[in-house]
Amino acid sequence: MRAFLAIFFLFYATSVSALEFSYIKKTPFDGNKTENTYLLLKGEIMPGDYQALLNFIASDLKSFLGTTAIALSLYDGDIDEAIKIGRFIKKTHAHVSVGEYTGKCTGACFLLYASAISRDALPSTLGINRPYLNPYFINKSPPDQVENIKKTAFDKARMYLKEQRVPVNIIDEMFRHSSIDVYWLTDSEIHDQIGKRSPWYEEFLIARCNLKPDLEERYYRTVDKDLIMYINGVYLCGKEQSKTEMIRALEYEFNKYNISINK
Repeated sequence: MRAFLAIFFLFYATSVSALEFSYIKKTPFDGNKTENTYLLLKGEIMPGDYQALLNFIASDLKSFLGTTAIALSLYDGDIDEAIKIGRFIKKTHAHVSVGEYTGKCTGACFLLYASAISRDALPSTLGINRPYLNPYFINKSPPDQVENIKKTAFDKARMYLKEQRVPVNIIDEMFRHSSIDVYWLTDSEIHDQIGKRSPWYEEFLIARCNLKPDLEERYYRTVDKDLIMYINGVYLCGKEQSKTEMIRALEYEFNKYNISINK
C-alpha cells in the first residue's frame, strides 16, 4: 500500500501544469469591454499549476497588482493543488468572479471560490460535486487502495471547506453528487449562504471603509450614480487597505519557490 501511494503522489508531483493564464479587459459575466483588468484562470487544475501561476504573475507583476479580480473558469482537478491556489487567493486578498462569458467553475474550482475574501458568481455558473481522481489509478488499483486514496482526498476537501466557513449543508450537498454529477448552486445559496465575502472581511470594510450593507443591497437593486460612486469607493478602499498584506504574501511565495520578479 505504501509503495502504491508513493507512486501515486510521485506521478502527481512530476505532472506538468494544465491551467491557462491570461489578462482580459472584458467582464466575466457578459463579455462587455471594461477598463478593469481580470486575471483569467482557465482549464483543469493539475499538479504544478500553482508554481506556474506564480511564474506568470512574477513575469508581469504590475499587471497583477492592477487586477480587479481573478476570473475562474475551471473544471475540477487535483485537490492538493486547488488548496495551494486557494490559500494564495486568500492570502493576497483577491476578489474572484465566475460568469457565463469566461466559463463555469465546477468541482475543485469551488475550493478556490470559497477561499476568496470577496467573490461573485451568477446562478448556474458555480457547480459542486465530489473531488475528481485520475481514472488511471482507479482502473489500475484494487478497491481497498481506491477507498484509501478517495478518503484522503475527500477528507482534505471537506476540512478545507470547513476552514473557509462554507455552510455544512453546502459541503454535504457537494459530497452527495458524484464527480460526473454537478449540482449547480442557486442564487440564494451563492449569495445568502456562502456569501459575497468572508464575514471577517465584511466587518473590516465596515470599520475601515464605511461599508453600509443596506446601501450595498440598494446598489444591487437600482441604478443610482451616487450609490455607484459610494460602492466603488468602498471597494477601492478595501483594495488599498489590503495592498501591503498582498505584497508581503507575494514576496513570501516568490522567495519560497525561488522565482525572480519582472517589475
